[in-house]
Amino acid sequence: MTKYLLGLLLLAPGLAWAQEPVPFTIKGTIGKLNAPARIYLLQGGRFSNSAALTNGTFELKGTMDAPNGGMLVLARNGNLNDALRKVERLGLFVEPGPVIITSADSLQNARVTGNSLSTELTSMWGAIKPFDEQLNSLYAQQEAAGQSATATELTRRLKAQEAVLNQQRSQQLAAYIRAHPDSYLSLHLLIRVMNNGETPRYTEAAPLYNALSPRVRNSAGGYKYGELLQVIKTASGTATTPDSQQVAAAVEEYQGQQSRMTTGQVDESLKTDMRTHPDSYTRLSAMQQYYGPAPDYTEVMPLFNALSADVRNSAAGQKYRALLESRRAVTIGALAPAFTQPTPEGKPVSLADYRGKYVLVDFWASWCGPCRGQNPYLLKAYAAYKNRNFSILSISVDTEKTRAQWLKAIKDDQLPWTQVWEPGAFKSELAKHYLVESIPQNFLIDPSGKIVAVNLKNEALAATLAQLLK
Repeated sequence: MTKYLLGLLLLAPGLAWAQEPVPFTIKGTIGKLNAPARIYLLQGGRFSNSAALTNGTFELKGTMDAPNGGMLVLARNGNLNDALRKVERLGLFVEPGPVIITSADSLQNARVTGNSLSTELTSMWGAIKPFDEQLNSLYAQQEAAGQSATATELTRRLKAQEAVLNQQRSQQLAAYIRAHPDSYLSLHLLIRVMNNGETPRYTEAAPLYNALSPRVRNSAGGYKYGELLQVIKTASGTATTPDSQQVAAAVEEYQGQQSRMTTGQVDESLKTDMRTHPDSYTRLSAMQQYYGPAPDYTEVMPLFNALSADVRNSAAGQKYRALLESRRAVTIGALAPAFTQPTPEGKPVSLADYRGKYVLVDFWASWCGPCRGQNPYLLKAYAAYKNRNFSILSISVDTEKTRAQWLKAIKDDQLPWTQVWEPGAFKSELAKHYLVESIPQNFLIDPSGKIVAVNLKNEALAATLAQLLK
């Protein structure tokens, strides 16, 4: 898959990253709030900046490559994770010049001024809101219909209505983008809104992207989106749908590379925020935001222990400590939890059977597109190292209802290594012991039974084995 990205780098225009950072300021007033209340700026779903509120006033300053969308989140108790579960947030467009936020009580009721693109964005949300409301109603009806045979015809009709609404919604957004080729809002709508977070279809997205002005396409965000479209185009080949396994794997690899490139920047932003603001509740919130729902015990526990006793012993602190302690069992260096599970033929297989060799314990399911997209990489690594003290043990989280699809997927993907299964999906005892709440997820275990790596995706597995099995 790396060959896709190499071609892109060779074709990349040299001026695309040569833009000077542009300063921005977001300031305003929200009632009469004071500490511990804090306002956070998220960009691209990631932490960007934060500020305390004093008598309701705040000010955020920073730089950007180009105007882009963002979200303000108000944490009345200073804890970002708590705030993200509530509704006090405001979407806006960050652009040069001061953006002014004013509200007598709450962020969601705030008025945004001094920012033409945010005004346009609010207008666009209003235009597509009827479509989104109708779509949400259809989703609710589909869920209520269930899986019974009598619901089949209703579900078919609801799906047809959904397709029509999605097409009308996309047409309205596309019309705005074509009418405003030199607007960074058009780029934002193309990236963030057109596909509702799904992989874009090259045949639909590429003409709209190419119609944007050179200034917008060559911005940092525009350039990255152009790269993504080229990855999809190259990986698609003759495929007509964007969710083919090959496209899914290519997109995941590209996005993984982009994430690794920006992780250091986000890490430094959070650590700076933690150092410059002595409020320990803010530090706890920053840790939760950055390290996510599956923090590594070895890395994060020392940071947690540096918090004050008051914060560690607070309700939020005790909850986070419990999460960290639960991760201790599957952190790098820990002895992998033992298990015995049956193969499709009913033969019991134990993790202990693999003592003396490296084994990748891989959690997957037949219905999981990204999991199926990883199988070609697993096959490649297995073929290269199966005679060099390495094997794979796959564990399905398929349910009783999808057992037949699981067996078919093993055959279709031509997986030669041992497969086991435990009914219960993510609620099974095995999934609980390994803290598996999403897939794909894997653990590389050494000959002594200790975990030496986790979540090795794409070429990372082969690269790790090459180092371990020299």
